[in-house]
Amino acid sequence: MSYKKQFFMDNLIHPWNTLQEFIDSIDMTQKDLAFRVGVTPKHINWIINAKDNITPDLALKLEKVLWVSASFWNNLQKSYDEDKVKIQEKELLKNEEKEVSKFTCYKELVKFWLVENTLIRAQRLDSILKFFSISSINMLDDLFNKIFWNNKSMAFRKYENTNFSKENFLSWLRVWEIIWNKIEVWIFSKDKLRWIIPTLKELTKNDFIDIKELEKIFAWVWVRFTFVKWFENNPIIWVTKKFRWNPFIQISDRWQKADIFWFTLFHEIWHIILHLSNDENIFIDYWEKDWTEIEVEADNFAQNNLINKEVYDYELTKKTVSVENIANISNIWKCIVAWRIAHDFSWKSNFWWNIWSLVNPYRIKLNILNSQI
Repeated sequence: MSYKKQFFMDNLIHPWNTLQEFIDSIDMTQKDLAFRVGVTPKHINWIINAKDNITPDLALKLEKVLWVSASFWNNLQKSYDEDKVKIQEKELLKNEEKEVSKFTCYKELVKFWLVENTLIRAQRLDSILKFFSISSINMLDDLFNKIFWNNKSMAFRKYENTNFSKENFLSWLRVWEIIWNKIEVWIFSKDKLRWIIPTLKELTKNDFIDIKELEKIFAWVWVRFTFVKWFENNPIIWVTKKFRWNPFIQISDRWQKADIFWFTLFHEIWHIILHLSNDENIFIDYWEKDWTEIEVEADNFAQNNLINKEVYDYELTKKTVSVENIANISNIWKCIVAWRIAHDFSWKSNFWWNIWSLVNPYRIKLNILNSQI
């Protein structure tokens, strides 16, 4: 069936070719048909030669003259018009097919059943357009500018060693737009968000991260949370945004370490508590040498809520710092303490590599469970 449709599309036939065949079969001339339906012979000739189209009025007249329903002729014309537009669109999209190769994250989207698993560029393009709910891939430029450059409420860090892919960046952000409505929430409250901090802190002691459990905890305080695998050439590692009436946190596995995941999560919680307003706010975090004030605030919040500041500061006055002691008193996993030490002091020392080497044995690989995407 699909083969026949494709053949018809490539060999488009005007509905009035059918009319010519019909009047030939009953030995009626174009001139005679024109007289019987009340139009000029030139008008009938133009229709049969695809220079003019059928109208509902003419279809009714043909019904009386040829004893074939008006709906038959109207449907022929409608089908022809639709197929003609599809052919024109097909030609236009041919010019866009070359853009498909820029989506190096396509295989990741396939794994999550968001696009069709195919190697045919035309079919990939069609899947990408449906994925973004757009009619032309050229619209991605405007979408990118709207998200990335025109948002005055954006705070970010830039990871300079990542090659930037506009396509992968937009794809990664698009994923949460597709799945956000699966998470049921009500009216957000900043006070209630503070209530779950001890619960989240308790979870850091596990050697795994259960995404479903985190979703439920955040949903209880009416925050949408999701985990989306990092896409290559995308400098965005996590994002916090107010979507409609509720904040949304999306985190990736870019660095594959549990300590970074938890610091990031608490960092984003502070953005919501302190910076989220009634406006449409986005906080997209990169890595960059010059940190903004609100990023430093968020970092301090994450550090001081995860680790007991007094114990941490006291241990640093000792000749030998005990990661275990800080972790036990702070009721936190050792990997988080290790990461903070390296994070705080590696950039201050000429022996930064030695510092990371010392704390690295305490760090554990990110182990994600029950991720839907």
